[in-house]
Amino acid sequence: MPSQMIQVRTLGTAEIEIGSVQIRPNAPMRFAALLYLSAEAGRRIPRRVLIDLLFPDKTERNGLHSLRELMYQLRTAGVALESD
Repeated sequence: MPSQMIQVRTLGTAEIEIGSVQIRPNAPMRFAALLYLSAEAGRRIPRRVLIDLLFPDKTERNGLHSLRELMYQLRTAGVALESD
């Protein structure tokens, strides 16, 4: 899948734009995940790191489920994510 340009705006109205997709802080989990992933672009991020960052109060099982759901929401919105 071809990579898309990611634009992160933090001055004025904060938003993350990936292609035609715009994610704003009013979608806090999606915004936080994309902000972190864009800051770490090109690096492999273990699932455990994302769970600890985004879902610190959940059990491992619930955290994995929440992370899968969040990644599904991002992909459904048109964000191209790679995972293995």
